[in-house]
Amino acid sequence: PVATGQGKAANPALHAALRAWRSEVARQRGVPAYVVLHDSTIDGIAAVRPTTLDRLRGIAGIGDKKLEHYGDELVAVVKRTEG
Repeated sequence: PVATGQGKAANPALHAALRAWRSEVARQRGVPAYVVLHDSTIDGIAAVRPTTLDRLRGIAGIGDKKLEHYGDELVAVVKRTEG
């Protein structure tokens, strides 16, 4: 897995977008935000900025279930924020 802090410096706008996405998903599912993604996983996504499912899979905290449930949406958030 890719450790937090590796790769490019984290993008504050991406970090905020990921947190907003997580809050909305948690609200829809009726679960705490950390059940959707831990803060450290959001940090890793913001640092790596994955634009493919394969790159997303390499981030600590993203297993097969998270990839299946949220992968496409997370990649879309990254692309939308980075684009």
